[in-house]
Amino acid sequence: MATVEMKVPILIAVSPIAPVLPARAEPWVVQTPQPAPLLVQGIVDHIEEARLKTVAFIGFSDAFGDLMYNSLVQSAAGADIKVAAN
Repeated sequence: MATVEMKVPILIAVSPIAPVLPARAEPWVVQTPQPAPLLVQGIVDHIEEARLKTVAFIGFSDAFGDLMYNSLVQSAAGADIKVAAN
């Protein structure tokens, strides 16, 4: 019997992961920390409160860095904040 049929978690992520695509969405993928877009939104809210309009991203060139950068670009666009450099 498959784990999905048994309703057993297939993946328990203890670090932020990229969102699961809707076409492949499984109810048994569990992420314990807050998702990266939620984490970055708090930073963007702080940037907005400080009335800044331009930011640069300094991070690692790996999957987590890409996840954080893409979340920043998405959140910043909604707040009319320019991401000047990566």
